[in-house]
Amino acid sequence: MDKKGKIGQHSAEKLRVYREYIDGYLSVLTNAPNFKNINVIDLFAGMGVSENEKRGSALIAAELVSDFSEKVKAAEKFKGEKNLQLFLNEKSPKYYKKLRENLAKYSFAKVSNRPADDFVKEIFAPGGAVLGNMKDSISLFFIDPHGYTQLSHDSLEKIFGGDGKTFGGGKIEILLFVPTTSVYRFKKTKVAREFMADLGVEEAAINDINSHVSWAKMVVQGLRKKAATDFVFDYNLENHEANYSAYHLFFVSWHVKGGEKFLEARKKSREQNNQQSFLGWEDPLMSETLRAILSKEMTNQELYFEIIKSEYLPSQVRPVLVKMEKQGVLKVRPNPARRKSAYYLDIKPKVILHMRIDP
Repeated sequence: MDKKGKIGQHSAEKLRVYREYIDGYLSVLTNAPNFKNINVIDLFAGMGVSENEKRGSALIAAELVSDFSEKVKAAEKFKGEKNLQLFLNEKSPKYYKKLRENLAKYSFAKVSNRPADDFVKEIFAPGGAVLGNMKDSISLFFIDPHGYTQLSHDSLEKIFGGDGKTFGGGKIEILLFVPTTSVYRFKKTKVAREFMADLGVEEAAINDINSHVSWAKMVVQGLRKKAATDFVFDYNLENHEANYSAYHLFFVSWHVKGGEKFLEARKKSREQNNQQSFLGWEDPLMSETLRAILSKEMTNQELYFEIIKSEYLPSQVRPVLVKMEKQGVLKVRPNPARRKSAYYLDIKPKVILHMRIDP
């Protein structure tokens, strides 16, 4: 929502990606045996419904958590071992009051009215939502526009895991929404420079940034370094309703499946927004990327990790691999268990293949 409590064009697309991602996120995690507690945490939740009567992030999350909770209850294999939780925080008393009203039917939603730093401190305290069940929990943090600047360095270190290891292994995922045009235009201000400094960007590098696009790339690099993970991606959102402005949705995960689900959500949103669909369209860089990755022999499991890091999906890569194999460029070791033109690109493929591209 903007400062007037309305959801504009860019925010609507952001929420589309958010919905698609949470849908995929919960679909995977409710079937994953390792996680008993699944937390969705919105630090700057707004009102739930905007002044122009559009659903915000809090209500979207509540609907999905409710739907998946019912599916979990109906699935006998879980036997009550799955606990989906929604934590919402809104500092503004006015917005907080409306948030409670708009989410009244979702009794499971834990809604608080606190400064963001206090809220973060509470959920990371021993026995809190995150640390209290760290062994068998996973948490998704959603940080909306201007929210990042309201968080202290200590809070950011808690969320990002400090050295990148504290919450590794897929324990935390982050969706960060940033008005990139505004930050780039005011890159000389204290707030903008502190933001970049938090990500480990040197002063000289900040001065060399010459567009909001290069600024966003620098943020991705900084987040990868800060969180010590390869699975950091962004999605450019543009607002043409008033003066042109660009926003970016940044995603951070320590788990390859989290990365895959975000890439799926991003692709689906682009298609719904009438942007170029990647399926059925061969990215000229894809073949080049695959040639570089497969210059040495690797398994299909290893290839799966590499293509997600390169921001491609298995469904996008498969047609290119088929073409390369038919041309004799791609060599796949014979395996009687393999179906024709199948590559089983997944985290745990049911058939292990060994492949490489001839130099």
